[in-house]
Amino acid sequence: MRLLPTILPPALGAVLLAGSVLPAGAVALPGRDTDLIEPRAPRGEEAAPSPEFLPVVRAFGDWTVTCDNLRSCTAIGYPSAEGSFPAPSLAIRRDAGPDAAAEAWITVTGEPEDWALRFDVARFDPALADLAYTETDSGVRYDIPADRLGDFIAGATASGVLTLDAGEGSRPRTISLVGATASLRFIDDVQGRADTVTAFVARGDAPAASVPPAPSLPLIAAPSVSVTALFGRPAAVTEAWRADCSGQGVEEVPEGAGYRLTGDDGATTDLWVVLCQGGAYNFGYRVYDTTGGGAEPVLFERPVDAGLAPLDPLAWNIGIDDLGGPAAPFVLREFDKGRGLGDCGMRAEHVWTGSGFSLTFFASEEHCAGRVLDDWPALWRAQVAPE
Repeated sequence: MRLLPTILPPALGAVLLAGSVLPAGAVALPGRDTDLIEPRAPRGEEAAPSPEFLPVVRAFGDWTVTCDNLRSCTAIGYPSAEGSFPAPSLAIRRDAGPDAAAEAWITVTGEPEDWALRFDVARFDPALADLAYTETDSGVRYDIPADRLGDFIAGATASGVLTLDAGEGSRPRTISLVGATASLRFIDDVQGRADTVTAFVARGDAPAASVPPAPSLPLIAAPSVSVTALFGRPAAVTEAWRADCSGQGVEEVPEGAGYRLTGDDGATTDLWVVLCQGGAYNFGYRVYDTTGGGAEPVLFERPVDAGLAPLDPLAWNIGIDDLGGPAAPFVLREFDKGRGLGDCGMRAEHVWTGSGFSLTFFASEEHCAGRVLDDWPALWRAQVAPE
């Protein structure tokens, strides 16, 4: 992958929480407009309202629920405000559909330890120890056994704190369970499980067959193109950069990187990628389409109410596949860091459709708690269909 140098620290991918409304023409950038962030719910276990759109993010107490466009939902519990470091987290995830099984895992930064788990309500003690684990780049993932998951979730929804204890010489870690019940009830509602035998919390007698199927994965038609480098920044790009980027932390007009996309029919598209904003660990880029001799700004889709909108003129910390490979769809990747460690923020992938970029993947992690990229909850998924 070709990584371009990186700017401005946003904290969180452009996620609009349920109930947020974008003013006309507004741009929802990661961590830059707190007025678009829905206040945290009270710390009680209130009933979860039905979302009016997907994707959706909701906060309940010390938990956050993310449901993507396919109604796959992940609820994550974090330490309370007095939590310790390394900070553990508990994730419970389930896809939509009548036959989808739930999974749960605990992530802890640091070296593997033989944690024993206990709830603060003794009768729900899960009696789990010696959990199977997988080491990751920033910590360790411990999976809750599938045959114990039902009892574990029952305990989590009846307790206030989950403690991880590795015994003498090790400091216990705690995960708050305040908000767990409301979070799982919200998932039941989003996935149409309420009053069925498959529900986490809102369980009833309706059969699993009454749960609606998961939505189909969106297909994005994208041409296969050969990519070659362009040199000599066009004057139109220089003029556009001065209008768009002056005073945003980059003093001189960067040379940028040019890409010529050539389709099977010989038609070409020229794109120029130029650094626009710069900072300690985040770098924002403008992309201009120079095919017609001008410099037309390319916008990037972000999850908003009722789907996607091409709102953002900046792409963050971008990566582009190496040039010279076989013809394939042209993909641009983003990784917007919430802090230098890179354990929070957003990541996204976009594919060129011939007239612009379409979002194929978007995930975000609001809490900087050592969670690895692969565990960040997704808000948007789509499948590329090469033409």
